[in-house]
Amino acid sequence: MPRLAALALAHGIDAPFALHLVRRHALPAPPDAGEHWPWPLRVRCLGPFVIERDGQPLAQSRKESRKPLDLLKLTIALGGTGVRIEKLTALLWPEAEGDAAQNSFDNALHRLRKLIGETQLVLQSGALSLNAASCWTDAGALAACLREIDDLPSSAEEAAALRLADRALALYQGDFLAGDDAHPEVLLARNRMRAAFVRRMLALGALLEDRAEHAAAERLYRRVVEREPLAEDTVRRLIRCLLVLGRRAEAYEAYRHCRQQLSVLLGIAPSAETEALVETLRRG
Repeated sequence: MPRLAALALAHGIDAPFALHLVRRHALPAPPDAGEHWPWPLRVRCLGPFVIERDGQPLAQSRKESRKPLDLLKLTIALGGTGVRIEKLTALLWPEAEGDAAQNSFDNALHRLRKLIGETQLVLQSGALSLNAASCWTDAGALAACLREIDDLPSSAEEAAALRLADRALALYQGDFLAGDDAHPEVLLARNRMRAAFVRRMLALGALLEDRAEHAAAERLYRRVVEREPLAEDTVRRLIRCLLVLGRRAEAYEAYRHCRQQLSVLLGIAPSAETEALVETLRRG
């Protein structure tokens, strides 16, 4: 039974019917369920914030209080599992104490459950968790993908590295909760996810370079720079691959674009390491 919806999809049965099977039989997602499982709830936080319930984007009224959605965002930012109530109340209602803080939390949780489904949030032993059996988040899926990259052996084939890179890049559509800077925990989660993503992509690129697959590494680095134009480490790797491939003009263009982005967005110049690399390029 747990595979019923997955089998339906595999045999060409449409997604709405598969979702119907999941809901009718209360099927939990299997441990290896991916994005294509008919999740009753999907929450996308990497790039635009989008909630999909039963396959449909959730309409959000401007008249509604932000607190229920802030509760959801912070729960995800703090890991999505076992987030202590006192931590959430301190962040969302810093001026409230004791019963007042608890009442505010209870009210926000009640309204959030009405919005996304009564069973999507589990409250147990004073901690809040997303229901992993029925709720998918791109942040959680990215974290799982990055763990797979960590576990990838150095002897892995190029195809395996590229599959993981494709999955991570498909999930990482932008900064975590881009434009939402109301809470420091969101900023911390954003920086943590960005750094983890870039670090794992560099590891995959290094694996490809070690196999002299410089063309594949160059394509990977270029895609990462499209997501993170300020990642100088990645730009330097890209430049080096382009030099190995004999594409000097493209190497200099990659540097020029990085320099422009750093100047416009941060008001700084490239690092000394980047400039030293480009100096070798200028000297031929």
